[in-house]
Amino acid sequence: MLGILLAAISSAFDEITDSTGKKKISDGLESYYTFGFLTQFLSALFITAIGFLFADLNFSLDSLETFIPRVIIAILELQLAVSVIARVDRGSFGFIRLATIPLLLVADLVLGYPLASTQILGIILIIIPIGILFYFDLSKSRGMLLVLLVAILAAIDTGLYKYDISHFNSVESEQAIISLIISLYFFLTATLIRGENPLAFLRQKIYMAQASSSGIAYVVGSFAYLYASASVITAARRGFSVLFSILTGTFYFKERGFFVRTLLFIIILIGLMLLI
Repeated sequence: MLGILLAAISSAFDEITDSTGKKKISDGLESYYTFGFLTQFLSALFITAIGFLFADLNFSLDSLETFIPRVIIAILELQLAVSVIARVDRGSFGFIRLATIPLLLVADLVLGYPLASTQILGIILIIIPIGILFYFDLSKSRGMLLVLLVAILAAIDTGLYKYDISHFNSVESEQAIISLIISLYFFLTATLIRGENPLAFLRQKIYMAQASSSGIAYVVGSFAYLYASASVITAARRGFSVLFSILTGTFYFKERGFFVRTLLFIIILIGLMLLI
């Protein structure tokens, strides 16, 4: 139950970050690269501070076989995610990312994490809307295939993360190093490709709020995986993300299809209840 609650909190703050980024990118006020930096920089600082506070920055060199591939996958995943965020409706983006869940379910079963039959049924009910929305929205946006690819990469990333914190590293060390590396990547690309100084954006309240929301979401979401299997926590995060993205898409970005998406979300809600 605690893991589900943390997933909900993380999803709420993630939506604030993504919606702000989508708006600023669409208005030409922020590049994809700076957006990527803002999602990771304070996340790295926050979780590193927690690690120092609780003296829990354990990192094992034995984890490098899985950690290095995770770094590469995480960079590619976020690069693709920030590049499509302005092109795809918020509601559709949230739904399609649910494709991460069945892949994680397979990974959890392989890794030996027990899943009750009701949890498996819940995950299936969460997945049903994916095919429906993907079928109707694919022709409207070329970015939908990229969102699906992001979901696949996220499944691999999350599986490697769960494995690392279960066998080698602390949550703080694993996530701090990952986010610092990604921050450096986006800082260099923003500077060299777009001629921007991402740090200068933090002087403005709106961008500081955007980065802070991402940092809170990152920290809370990272610890959620300590309380349940990767597939259950990811299902919860994606489910709540759909709810929040439907609301922001409808009331902030004035997107259409509110009633259809709400109906599909009811199916997801039933699935979420079965996960608890």
